Amino acid sequence: MLSAMPLSPPRSFCRAVPPAMVLSFAALGIGELAIAAGIAPTLISGFSLVERLVPSGQLTEGLTWATTGIVVGIAVASPVAGRLVDDVGAQRAFMVASVSGTLAVVVCLAGLPRLHAAAADAQQ
Repeated sequence: MLSAMPLSPPRSFCRAVPPAMVLSFAALGIGELAIAAGIAPTLISGFSLVERLVPSGQLTEGLTWATTGIVVGIAVASPVAGRLVDDVGAQRAFMVASVSGTLAVVVCLAGLPRLHAAAADAQQ
């Protein structure tokens, strides 16, 4: 069954990921590797932020809430993305990632003043 797979991705798939300029599975692999390289620094930054802002007596709980948020986000997003791919196709389903990333940036920017205030309180 595996030998029946095409050697190159369908053209519609290539158009669904224009930022990655996917022209082959090798390019897709390189793009995924580059994206994956950003995951660890993001997690480290997030957990470092929790460590700085949460009182030491509640650090375990703070890190647990951060981890729970990540796991719940993945658990909810995976079936939703799969359903979207089935219902509207991969090209439109990829837009969910773009919209989600934009929403995350907006939420971060909106919470930045509160974050600065909490960091200032934690240093005192």
